[in-house]
Amino acid sequence: MIYRHFYILILPLLLLISVPPIQTSDKVNLCYFSKIDICPTTNDHCRYILDNILLNAGLVQKIENESHFGPNGIIKSKLELKKLPYPSTSNQIEDCECDIFFTGAYPIDTIWNWVDNTKSGFPERVLEEIKKWSISSNDNVVIMTQGETNTWGYESRDSFENIGEPVNNGVFPNPVFQGAFGNVPNFEQSQLGFHGVFTKTPEEDSMEVLGADKNGLPSIVLDKPTNDIMVSDFGTFIIGGGDISLGPEINNNADVLALNIIAYAVQIAQGTVVNQYEHTICQGENIPLPNGAIAESEGLYIDTLFTIDGCDSIIMNYVNVTPLDSSTIEVFTCPEQPISVYGQSYFQDESGSYAIQRSDQCDSMVLFEVKAYPEITAEIEDSILVASDGRYTFNNIISNDYKIQWSGAEYLSCEDCPNPVLTSRQLSPSTLEVNLTDEYGCQLSRTIDVKYNRAPFIPSAFSPNNDGINDEFRIYFPNHLSPSKIKNLSVYGRWGDLVYQAKDFDYLNANNWWTGSNLNVGVYTYQISVEFPNGEVVNYSGDVNLMR
Repeated sequence: MIYRHFYILILPLLLLISVPPIQTSDKVNLCYFSKIDICPTTNDHCRYILDNILLNAGLVQKIENESHFGPNGIIKSKLELKKLPYPSTSNQIEDCECDIFFTGAYPIDTIWNWVDNTKSGFPERVLEEIKKWSISSNDNVVIMTQGETNTWGYESRDSFENIGEPVNNGVFPNPVFQGAFGNVPNFEQSQLGFHGVFTKTPEEDSMEVLGADKNGLPSIVLDKPTNDIMVSDFGTFIIGGGDISLGPEINNNADVLALNIIAYAVQIAQGTVVNQYEHTICQGENIPLPNGAIAESEGLYIDTLFTIDGCDSIIMNYVNVTPLDSSTIEVFTCPEQPISVYGQSYFQDESGSYAIQRSDQCDSMVLFEVKAYPEITAEIEDSILVASDGRYTFNNIISNDYKIQWSGAEYLSCEDCPNPVLTSRQLSPSTLEVNLTDEYGCQLSRTIDVKYNRAPFIPSAFSPNNDGINDEFRIYFPNHLSPSKIKNLSVYGRWGDLVYQAKDFDYLNANNWWTGSNLNVGVYTYQISVEFPNGEVVNYSGDVNLMR
């Protein structure tokens, strides 16, 4: 059974450079059924078999190239192709010492003479015997495609979309898109023909999705119960469909992807432990590798360790080199606003050239050219006193070149003019704000403190003689500044004795004001506490003359 040890960092995909070979056992048997044995002469569509020209002229020649699979190859294990008698039982497959079974694709040729790639022409009993052999050992690997995967619980259909987007699922690197033969950022196949994806799969935790189309439908899957590799479209392996190149050499992404799939099957069959690491270094730095070598350039570095029990351990180190940043950035700034450069904030109100050191990327020195917009100038009152009639007209000097926006529009005669008229309502508002915007989008905000002339009229004398004029002692406020209540009214005689008191009554309630009943004429002292609608309490005191 394969053991996959992944140590994960999410980083940009890496460019493959020359790598040492992956050490495995001496030989791996890749078994298949021959076209001669299984394809009727009347079926023109039975051509996706390993010894057919669509594979023999491309993929097979690359597999047999010992610089790929051989003693001195990327995978240091020779792949031997073994033709099996058709049909074969699971015991016969085992007796032939198969390590990998490559079924090929045998789509059904319908009675209307069109091919159905979602169905297999292999009898069900043949596929069941192959699956039985696969299940018998974790090291037995089957590479299945299209309709042949139905026996494993998969179903495919034509998506009319390219199927080659890597899926990492938290596992990086992806063993087929970032495998032994290189990195495949994406895989685009011919626009003609079948573009298969899996529309039905077993339960999610029983598979590991490695590739998908742009809609997220899986296209390359590791079936966990069997350790078999499911590929939804056989075009991945052939000339024309997936654009596998002719001959033994690697020439394009299609070649790399197909060989990565074969290499992944070899690693599973050999029970190879693959330890994968990701490193990032800055330009000019280096990093020591487990074999003692020093890596200072970007790429994939592979080494093989051998254990006492004979198991091989492949160490795959992906090294990413972050270049030093020597760029010059042009920055426009408004007065009193910070400049943000690579996550760092600066206040530079003057145009000029400045240098900073990046803390987020290899301590690079970055130059930035600052172009400062002119300062917004205006004369704006910072505090106003509203008259007793509750009105105030502003006296600001603001250029017509600026866009003006006032807050508190419900209190103002206009919200976009320089000098609106404020009409107060019960001591509101306590502040106003004006925002100016210039042609560059720069802004200037100012807050105005609003105070009110709320001094009441307090009579110095009153005459409680029931003539309807000044018969009671009370204080008077403008209507727009009326308090919500009188918290306390206390009146004292000349010797400090309390002669009258009323608490917590409505300002408009005449029954609670002092009428001087049964008291002699003379001068009295008063204390009054007033509460306004905004909760503020103000105290007043003084003398009043009682007259008859």
